[in-house]
Amino acid sequence: MNIKEVKSSLRSEILSLLKDQSFDERQAKSELINNKMLELEAIEKNSVIMMYVSDKYEVETHSLIRKLLHDGKRIVIPYLDEMKDIIPFEIKDLDNDTAVSWYGYLEPKREVRQKQLSVEELD
Repeated sequence: MNIKEVKSSLRSEILSLLKDQSFDERQAKSELINNKMLELEAIEKNSVIMMYVSDKYEVETHSLIRKLLHDGKRIVIPYLDEMKDIIPFEIKDLDNDTAVSWYGYLEPKREVRQKQLSVEELD
């Protein structure tokens, strides 16, 4: 197997394991992970934080993003362009500043993608 096939197989295996978790189990694990994230020094001391927005079977990050925004943190989420390059954009509100991408996950809306952040702006 080449590396591409190995990665594809691993992704499928992990997705299968994630799908096998019950909603309650995923929520409980997500809450534990999110609480640990909030205790990290990197989260406490930095003001600009880049995060992914969770999809259906992933560690739920929506509540963490909302909490950090409420606490005055600047939240940056990725946008994947046509070349599959990841571009960071700041959001102010998870619900109003994101839309479902053609990949099926939440990404910054077009209106939010007017000013790209540089990597240097991220803490």
